[in-house]
Amino acid sequence: MGILSNPAHFTNEIVALHPSRRTAVRLWHIFGQNVDPAVKVLHTPTAEVTVYTVIDDPSRASKDKLALVFSIYFASAATLEPDEAEKLLGRDKESGVNSFKTGLEQAFAEADFLNNTNTTLLQALAIYLQAVRSHNPGRGVWVLAGLAVRAAESIGLHRDGKKLKLTPFESEMRRRLWWHIIDREGRALEDYGMSSSSNIPLNSVELPLNLDDSALYSEMTELSPPSKGWTPMTLPLVRSGHFRARQQLQMAVSSSQHDEILQKFKAEMDFYRRCCNPVVPIQRLTMYVTRLAFAKLQLLSRQQWQHIEDPDESGSYPSDETLLDACQCLQMVVDVWQDEMISPYRWQIRSYVQYQMPLYILWHLCVRPEGPHAEMSWKTIDTYFELQESGALHLGDSGSASKWTAMKLLRERASSIRKAVHNPGTASQTSASGLPPNGGVLVTQTTEDPEKNVDSTTDLHWSQALDPLPDWSTFLEELSMEGIDFAN
Repeated sequence: MGILSNPAHFTNEIVALHPSRRTAVRLWHIFGQNVDPAVKVLHTPTAEVTVYTVIDDPSRASKDKLALVFSIYFASAATLEPDEAEKLLGRDKESGVNSFKTGLEQAFAEADFLNNTNTTLLQALAIYLQAVRSHNPGRGVWVLAGLAVRAAESIGLHRDGKKLKLTPFESEMRRRLWWHIIDREGRALEDYGMSSSSNIPLNSVELPLNLDDSALYSEMTELSPPSKGWTPMTLPLVRSGHFRARQQLQMAVSSSQHDEILQKFKAEMDFYRRCCNPVVPIQRLTMYVTRLAFAKLQLLSRQQWQHIEDPDESGSYPSDETLLDACQCLQMVVDVWQDEMISPYRWQIRSYVQYQMPLYILWHLCVRPEGPHAEMSWKTIDTYFELQESGALHLGDSGSASKWTAMKLLRERASSIRKAVHNPGTASQTSASGLPPNGGVLVTQTTEDPEKNVDSTTDLHWSQALDPLPDWSTFLEELSMEGIDFAN
């Protein structure tokens, strides 16, 4: 990304990249509807003045404010469908988004972000990092997410404003920004199966409150009590709570502590769900996310905890209960995508691609091809693959291609095993167990980079080597050895 570039690298004046006033105003309105409820790092009444001031005369704007508005334009355009973007921007979505990205990069470079980090630049980076995941989920997002944490630490965001004797308003805005940044790093790290390089205690900065922007103002002497209804902070708080619970579970030392963390998180999700009105699109999405967040955390933490307590126990092997839970989680993702009421927020679904749920289902169907939930599992998997193959989920994009290739191979194997079990007499070649050798998967050799060609399977020899497939934990370790991590 150009934030690390020398300003001389850019040949055009940054103002030339700024859209017309009419387009810029429309993009700001789209941001408020589509992006702000998911990336609540701005105080809208304050930011509105800044944005309109820049729109009025971008040539007089400071570089940090230009970075902020270009991040807003980028995020807003990224949420639009191609035909909507072309109608608004007067050109195809790809070129429009790339133009705003260039403006953002140039503003960062000219502001000398690495040496002159400030809150406005971090807000711009936070907005960009959230939106770019739906546009291009490559490794650059992972790198920049870590950079954002280091930059935030450099200006003290990892210390609560109350301890620094800052005003309630400034303290609360810092909390919003900090928790968003560390949550984004957590998600980016999950995409690559990494552990966080940051050892910041989770209690070093308080969670922001469930407050509407109208309840915040710079002159306030104390914060209002948190709202008992939905606010634009509710969805970000669901995600921050999920991040915090996930981190706490990794440090749990007993089953009672593990259960206590889960129950507390469930109570939080139940509260936020009760805040929502399902007929309001963004609140409807919030309800989906609360259900998915708890169901997924419960499933994965149960698997991990069982393996920690006793690696030889059956918790690492397929169970109908876990399969059903995984299917329900994946079906929630499908339901969200197919719900027309929340179509303006589909870009967020692309930002939270599910890897481990479909992988677990396919692994289960390879190891145990028959069972009470087998047909339902196949229906769920087929629907999910149809979404991906239609281009909806961007799972085959740069940075995700090797994972998509791995899942396609595993699906082929599961399908071959299923056919062999259902029609053992018609199989031309079967092993002693009645299954086709290597699960029926033909692994081709190619010189293409798997991250550039989703059909490349050069490095995925695990599909041949693992016959029969090992338990779930060992299976993940085998994938990790091939550089394909499914940590989320």
